[in-house]
Amino acid sequence: MQTDAYSYFSGYFDAIDQVPDAVYVLHERQEHRFPFHKHHKGQLTYIEGGLAYLNTTDKAYFLPARHYIWIPPHLEHYVQHSGPALIVRNIYFPDEADREHPFFRHLGIYPVSNLLLEMIVFTQGWKGNVRPGGTHF
Repeated sequence: MQTDAYSYFSGYFDAIDQVPDAVYVLHERQEHRFPFHKHHKGQLTYIEGGLAYLNTTDKAYFLPARHYIWIPPHLEHYVQHSGPALIVRNIYFPDEADREHPFFRHLGIYPVSNLLLEMIVFTQGWKGNVRPGGTHF
């Protein structure tokens, strides 16, 4: 169901899926709560500086510090968080090549290794669509 809040953020949601074969990257300080939504790409989210919960239509999950969330494509969700210095790091991946692998089909919360954290932070200068064949792909 699309609410007024969904309409307010629809440009953000539309941008994620605008280029189907691109990875979409968004790192930002967030002080707002997105409404329930879903997209065609898988979502890797890492949150710095606060507590977070992932809400789906039937469950709520706690995201501990130094953990990331994998949200598979088409799963309706929203992330609830708190903390004034909160930075939300989102990387959205096309699912075509990975759709058959079990990891990518299920929601999961996992500890972030130092290597993965460095890779996520490395992308902080990227924004929007990272296209195949581009310098960051």
